[in-house]
Amino acid sequence: MINFETMIETAKSVLAEELPLQNSEMPPQATVLLTDHGNVHVAICRDVFGSDCGYVNLINTLKNKGESRVLQMVTMWKNGTVDSPSMNLIKSIYEMNKENLETEVMLFGKKHDDPEELPLRNFISKLKYMIIY
Repeated sequence: MINFETMIETAKSVLAEELPLQNSEMPPQATVLLTDHGNVHVAICRDVFGSDCGYVNLINTLKNKGESRVLQMVTMWKNGTVDSPSMNLIKSIYEMNKENLETEVMLFGKKHDDPEELPLRNFISKLKYMIIY
């Protein structure tokens, strides 16, 4: 059974082979998605501020395979730190399927030492709150 633990192991495995871009201090980042078809898809981002982010390819792959419903998502840096997914990726996932507001996203808990799982809808609400206020 695929769960957040196996998704994190997938991210670690993929990131172990990745190197930062030349002249970049940013470590690679991986986002792992679980779809309602039971498939796991991974996007590698080597430059969050540039063009070497695999999110566009990931979205295109999902669309081509007819997999628009994302059940779970986790984003991790090479050093093992869990991070929030890119806003562009969140927007694309939502546009693909409005039900993706219920996607479970793994984030750090309040103490930043124990992960927390919550629906994308709650995550977006928290982001709106943080951005607006």
